[in-house]
Amino acid sequence: MTTSEPFSHRASPTEVVSESGTQWPYLLRWMAQSISILFHPLWIPFAVSEFLLWVHRYELPQINDYFHFRVMSSIAVNTLILPLGTIVLLKAVGFVQSVQLHTRQERIVPYMAVMIYYWWIYRAFAYDKNFPQVLTPFLLGNFITIILVFLCNIFFKISAHAAAMGSVVAVMILLGQDPYLNPTLPILVAILLSGIVLTSRLIVDAHFPMEVYTGFVVGFMSQILAMIWIRL
Repeated sequence: MTTSEPFSHRASPTEVVSESGTQWPYLLRWMAQSISILFHPLWIPFAVSEFLLWVHRYELPQINDYFHFRVMSSIAVNTLILPLGTIVLLKAVGFVQSVQLHTRQERIVPYMAVMIYYWWIYRAFAYDKNFPQVLTPFLLGNFITIILVFLCNIFFKISAHAAAMGSVVAVMILLGQDPYLNPTLPILVAILLSGIVLTSRLIVDAHFPMEVYTGFVVGFMSQILAMIWIRL
């Protein structure tokens, strides 16, 4: 006869047990997955670039609607459409098992492709003085971020979501260098969103805590290094 442990807890039908043994309600896990999609690293460069143009709109009077479209379409193609298309193509030919790139091995080729795309858009903006230079440090920071994420991925899995959010927090802090801007609210919002996104990645069991923390630091420091390099 078997005896059950009186204080043991089994997952209810409305709970999901992660690999770490943590039990999460289905609704919470669904919300975490939705947040992971909403704040996917592929969307972040485009969203932050749009935000930077908006907060500097009075300092960039030369940006009319057509020029704004040219700038943002260039960024969208190189940071969103081409990377997403590459991942979908790799999935179609069977090179990766999932577009979510669950394993380190699946991330190698997509990361290498993204490095090329990020480098291209940064060089295009850096050498064309007609494009708004307020975006140059951020685009360089993205390039540095993907390089460091790729190098870390050789040895251990790292959270690209966390790296993207670390970049966002750093960019909001760097806004404080502009005497005409008050970055307090953007910084607080960025920190809050980062906490939500990083927690979501843990809830969906995509990463261990150290992988998330490392990713955040990598993204944050990449933007700082980019600003230092631009000012040299």
